[in-house]
Amino acid sequence: MKQKIDFILKEDLHFGERYIFRFYPRQSSAYVDKDDNSVILGDYYYSIIYQYIDDEKHSWESDVKFCSECDEDSIICNVGNACINIANGNYEEEYIDCLGNKKTRNLFNYEFHSFGECTTWTIQKIDDMGKTYYGFLLWRYDNVGYRFTLENQMKDFGQYLIYCHEYMKDHVRAVK
Repeated sequence: MKQKIDFILKEDLHFGERYIFRFYPRQSSAYVDKDDNSVILGDYYYSIIYQYIDDEKHSWESDVKFCSECDEDSIICNVGNACINIANGNYEEEYIDCLGNKKTRNLFNYEFHSFGECTTWTIQKIDDMGKTYYGFLLWRYDNVGYRFTLENQMKDFGQYLIYCHEYMKDHVRAVK
């Protein structure tokens, strides 16, 4: 099993710095239904790291900016699908509520959350001087949060989140 799976959120090699979303499969856990191979429950560990080149050591140094040690019953797969939908120009999605009613929700400013001690995700659309950015707000269960933006990486980031979820599904034992 891999130790980490990285996605570069922002990189500026001129100044020697980058921000990385890092998923830790070895510290994460998932329980898969052996009948249909779906993830029943995923408790995921991930962080956002600022890395910079130390001029004296000539190597990358790291500073953890946000860490979710146990995103209980994680919804990163749902967030990944939302990112792909937004990248494809679909800003709404249909869902079925707990009473069986078909409804539609806007993907912007919707708080993605699960049950338990989880991390909530909110995606915002930001129009600034002719450019469109997508802001992500992450809040842990203990009210520690972090914000980052993406410009042209929504589809790639969505695929990355889904890949992390699928990776866990493929590397755990089935239950039931």
